[in-house]
Amino acid sequence: MEMAGIATVIVAWNGGRIRLVNVPRAAITRLPRGTAFGRPGDVQQQRRVLSATLALLALVRHTNRFISTRNKAKQALV
Repeated sequence: MEMAGIATVIVAWNGGRIRLVNVPRAAITRLPRGTAFGRPGDVQQQRRVLSATLALLALVRHTNRFISTRNKAKQALV
């Protein structure tokens, strides 16, 4: 998708591992392993993470870097 000019972002709970993979962009949450978007059934948390991630993607769509959601959208992920 990136080669076609479509910006992408990976949502992950483990920033250390994601940095090793060298993805173009990543939103790193503070949520537990296996729940990068929130616990199953927690629709409100999942929507907060999705909204914060889309906002981050809009901010960095032309750059290749990592974003920690705790810095840019802390209220959205609490």
